[in-house]
Amino acid sequence: MFSVAEMFGESGTIAVAPLDGSALPDEDAVFDAFRQAFRFPAWFGWNWDALSDCLRDLSWLPADRFLVLVDNSDDVLAGDADARQEFFAVLRRAAQQWANPLTSRRHTAVPFKVVLVRAESVFGIGRARRRGAQRRRRGCRIATVMPRRLRAHLTPSEISPTR
Repeated sequence: MFSVAEMFGESGTIAVAPLDGSALPDEDAVFDAFRQAFRFPAWFGWNWDALSDCLRDLSWLPADRFLVLVDNSDDVLAGDADARQEFFAVLRRAAQQWANPLTSRRHTAVPFKVVLVRAESVFGIGRARRRGAQRRRRGCRIATVMPRRLRAHLTPSEISPTR
């Protein structure tokens, strides 16, 4: 199990984008959810390149760390395998750029984390405990956790939503 402090350290402002995967059946829903959650500027272009550009910038947010929290992550773009692959590639690219001081817009490594919350019926409690809750992929820390456990670790005193 993990805590917000383990993911981000003890201090700083965290911009949180809480997304419900069951409300993201198509690309337009994904773009709109991110636009609202991270308060994208008016120039956001409603395509994958524009989403990638905005996620790798975020200069308009007064935060020094970022958390994308996707509940019901198995439902994100479930009917479109290509779009789903692009969705996760965009998140991975954003995390990689923020993690690299040479490519980060702030010239320092900035935590950009993605937490995927899966339904208990899909993930299974026993398997989660045996295999551990965290995975690392190409610089993008992805944690898969049980919904009720997650709520115990994300308290209002630890995070500040972007809305």
